[in-house]
Amino acid sequence: MMSDLLQGAFGRNALIEYLSNLANREYQEQVWINRMMPQGVEYDDISEVIHFLYDDTRIAAEPNEMVGVYFRDSRELEAMKTLIMQLDVALENIDIIHTPVREFIDNENWTNVIHAAQNALAVFNSP
Repeated sequence: MMSDLLQGAFGRNALIEYLSNLANREYQEQVWINRMMPQGVEYDDISEVIHFLYDDTRIAAEPNEMVGVYFRDSRELEAMKTLIMQLDVALENIDIIHTPVREFIDNENWTNVIHAAQNALAVFNSP
């Protein structure tokens, strides 16, 4: 069961932050690979995003159930479904624990993840 802390405004804000990180290749290079954290960030890597979407919140497993929890409407739901589909393809046959981050983001499918995250972020930030 999801923690109450991960639901509501805090969880939505965390989701939007993770979308921003997934949408930004420069951030991924600087933070996830070069370990140069932005001011105020003690730790971040790709596993944070993956765990949030797939384990901590079940967004990836049950996206339809997340409208009214993390998603405002069906537009956000569809944008997230597209992102999850692209993540699933990019992560297929990759050992998330032992694979260097560089291999994740150099994967030919990762560009599709970035584009899907950019689209999702735009939908979440629209009125």
